[in-house]
Amino acid sequence: MATPVSQFLAQATANNIRCNNQWEAEFISGYDDVDAVLTAAVMFGDSFSIPGRTINYAAVHYKGFEMANLVPTNVQMDVEHTMNIKADVAGEYRRAFLRWQNHVMNMDIEGGSYFEGNRAVNPNSNARIKLFSKDNETVNEVYKLVNIVVTNVGPIELTYQGGDAASFQVQMKSTYWYIEKATEGRLTDQR
Repeated sequence: MATPVSQFLAQATANNIRCNNQWEAEFISGYDDVDAVLTAAVMFGDSFSIPGRTINYAAVHYKGFEMANLVPTNVQMDVEHTMNIKADVAGEYRRAFLRWQNHVMNMDIEGGSYFEGNRAVNPNSNARIKLFSKDNETVNEVYKLVNIVVTNVGPIELTYQGGDAASFQVQMKSTYWYIEKATEGRLTDQR
């Protein structure tokens, strides 16, 4: 039987259901010029998916029978992340992510670049996704995405039709992630 809306709203009010707009993102690129912008920014995002993980299992054959999902072999983490970010009027947020990309591979062809750059993951780069309590101030959980590389900085769609806020998409990859902080509930550590 379906839960009545009134019961759902009562549970939400009782602080045991998370709203999907109670979060913020914080980025550290590991490059001083980029971090001067990113750490001072209050960025508003449309969406972000908290990463998941999967345990892969091997099939074992025994006396002609396949026993699937018997032996755990490895853990696979979601390492591709996408965020829609509201663009600031000055364009500084988007330029910061473009500059982050340029540290990895410089695309200034007119300036004489032949795609030089360090071509490596900066070990100081990370992102933190902070999940808030109902008061939208208290941080309940922090997911840390480690070794971030910005793979795509999307376009900004401009139009004279409508007055929607301009936004752009940033796609990034991480090496791994973990729950850095959890303050409520019995399981405050993922390990």
